[in-house]
Amino acid sequence: MKNDSMTTPMVPPKILLIESDAVGADAICATLAAAGSGSFDVEWVRRLSEGLERLSKRGIAAVLLALSLPIVRVLGRSTRCSAPRPTFRY
Repeated sequence: MKNDSMTTPMVPPKILLIESDAVGADAICATLAAAGSGSFDVEWVRRLSEGLERLSKRGIAAVLLALSLPIVRVLGRSTRCSAPRPTFRY
């Protein structure tokens, strides 16, 4: 019996980068390429809505999300305001 794991090439995991700034995205992609030596692929989109659409198609292993995106700042603020506060007992 033939061992398919020996003949099937490994598909590198795909990272979805959501970053509105092209220069920033290029720098992140270059850094990831240098660090990963081809062990993963990076797919870049500019808008959170594009990223969510891409995620619905599956095949993404990880997401890098720029915290400077306007919608992320708004979501972060509302999440912090609505998050339950921890209760400490002494």
